Amino acid sequence: METKRVITIARQFGSGGLEIGRKLAEEFSVPFYDRKTIAEIARDSGADISAFENAPEKARGDELYSILMTDYLFDGGNPVWKGRRVSRDVFLLQKQILEQTCQKGPCVIVGRCADELLRGTAEVFSVFVSADEFSRMDRIIRNYGVPVQNAAEQMIVTDRQRSDYYGYCTDKKWGEPDHYSLSVDSSDYGIDATAELIAKTVRARDGQSGESVS
Repeated sequence: METKRVITIARQFGSGGLEIGRKLAEEFSVPFYDRKTIAEIARDSGADISAFENAPEKARGDELYSILMTDYLFDGGNPVWKGRRVSRDVFLLQKQILEQTCQKGPCVIVGRCADELLRGTAEVFSVFVSADEFSRMDRIIRNYGVPVQNAAEQMIVTDRQRSDYYGYCTDKKWGEPDHYSLSVDSSDYGIDATAELIAKTVRARDGQSGESVS
């Protein structure tokens, strides 16, 4: 059974949200998008936009891909790439790409502030995936090759970057339960069961007529 909705996944680093998103896309037989695929679409789009504020360079091709793939540092609340402030035009392009993908039909999108950027433009079921620190550090060590002694710091830094990025793009607080249709702790269920729980909840929402799921 397919869904008519766009499923967005925001997640803490190491919670398994990326893997859960892929499993949901397979479950519903819909396209899957994450930071890499969105950046590839931007790179191949032929876009020619100002990459930096108060700078003459133009972002296109591989440079635009690199900008969108960056875990930004934030200086005074603004994203910085290679020491230069990134223009909001980059994020407007990303929003346009998200909207265009949704026009093609249901899909699963991981990250990219999709829950908020697509609000009002598509039927969105938004999920925030968290997990306990032990489970997250274990996955960070195993899946990302981070040394044991650096796992806790990497977890904190990456989550801070995601929170800053979300705040910059949406002016809202990342991870706040009120922003999402469902918040779930993957360490309570495991990756497979968490994906099944989300799929079941999406199907329940699809079967309703304008009612909310608490």
